[in-house]
Amino acid sequence: MIRADLQRTNDAIRRAVPGARISYLRAPGGHFTPAFVAVAAELGMTSIYWQVDPRDWEHPGGESAAAHRAKIVHAVKKHVGKGAIVLSHDYGQPATIAAYRELIPWLQQRYRLVALPGRGLSARAG
Repeated sequence: MIRADLQRTNDAIRRAVPGARISYLRAPGGHFTPAFVAVAAELGMTSIYWQVDPRDWEHPGGESAAAHRAKIVHAVKKHVGKGAIVLSHDYGQPATIAAYRELIPWLQQRYRLVALPGRGLSARAG
């Protein structure tokens, strides 16, 4: 079942972006299992985890867009560090996108932002 799910996802990505190299994945909700990691590796993918979760997906009742954006900015600034991977969701998350308009310049002043390397990462708790 894991292999079929991952293969269906990869096939959908490659239909949208022919020739796409799919090197990384994260388990939904961060729920890694040894079987999940092994199957991903067999398919050529490295499992990665995040160190910072600003909980941009969580919207308490009555929270304004501005308050949500501020919460994301605060969480990232408080918890980010050298080498950190920040979990973020852009689909249907306008506050996340707005937060990164502020965060990217702030991060660039303090860190060197890089793309994930081609190999050498493993699933680990943040």
